[in-house]
Amino acid sequence: MNTTVEAAVVEAQAHIQKEEQDLEKSIADIVEVQMKELEDKIVHFEELELQMEKEWKQLHYMKNLLFSDQLALLFQKPTPSALGDINTGAKTSNTVTLIARNAIDNVQLRSLSTNITHERQ
Repeated sequence: MNTTVEAAVVEAQAHIQKEEQDLEKSIADIVEVQMKELEDKIVHFEELELQMEKEWKQLHYMKNLLFSDQLALLFQKPTPSALGDINTGAKTSNTVTLIARNAIDNVQLRSLSTNITHERQ
């Protein structure tokens, strides 16, 4: 009878060991699936980041185009006529000069900002 009990214990231990192995495999499979899902999400976010960066550059380009168009329009405005008020002409000239200086400063700041952004990457 002693051998029967020992055989039952050995069989139970083998069954327990098999159950533990099955459990470990199931956990490993679950972890593998979750890791794959995380990797897929990371790839997706990297693609979104690249798209957003592309759109951000395009937006800056469009802003610069708009700004240069506005500046070009400003310089194409007709000057006050010779019969007009001389003070008005001086004020307009000063305004144009200030706007042009501001425009140059903005372009320089944008260029500096772009350079800093590229250096960080």
